[in-house]
Amino acid sequence: MEEINEEDFEMFFHLNSLYHALTSSVCDPVSLPTPGITGGKFGMMFWDCYDDEDKARKIMKERLGACEEDIKSHDLIHTSLFRHFQIIQEEIKLEDRSRIVDNVRTIQNIIREYGDLVKQHREKFPETFFLSYPSCPGGHYFHIKGSSLVGGNSFNSTEDYKGLQQAVSDMEYNIESFCISSSAVPQVELLRPEDFLEGFYGISYKHRIELTRELLKRVNE
Repeated sequence: MEEINEEDFEMFFHLNSLYHALTSSVCDPVSLPTPGITGGKFGMMFWDCYDDEDKARKIMKERLGACEEDIKSHDLIHTSLFRHFQIIQEEIKLEDRSRIVDNVRTIQNIIREYGDLVKQHREKFPETFFLSYPSCPGGHYFHIKGSSLVGGNSFNSTEDYKGLQQAVSDMEYNIESFCISSSAVPQVELLRPEDFLEGFYGISYKHRIELTRELLKRVNE
């Protein structure tokens, strides 16, 4: 089996790290600080898990009233990003390097727009903002079958605007080399098997998008 080159590995490593970052940040609109825990993504929980659900529902209604447009824009961004991950997964099977690169560049542009949305949201609501910059501080490892390379997933570990822009720029380094390579495209599974199933009970990106929509609907039930 042909050894996977470093450029191919780095391309899919960055995409895999971004995938993990997005499965977390997609739930921002329906997440509230966990009582007694401060700071970081581990200090958040879904609003319907609160012991005081009436209090949580009140916060969510205020959030929906003040930030409806930001929440809609957030949903559209994630819907678009997931679709481009789907396309890349399809093009990996077809070994179409050019189409993979086209969609990676589109993802880069959408992530830049995402960063601008979060930045503006935080400026508009300095005391009550809830959108975060997509980040993956670690905890997951990436490996491609047939490769000796292993990477610890990392994307915007600083969890800020500057770090997000840098993470997007980092994706650029290997794009040209990836595009002109004549080797077979590594058959990487960027999506989880659950991303091809209906429903919202799961940790896949698709399920997290659907779960966020469902929890937003439940606010006014």
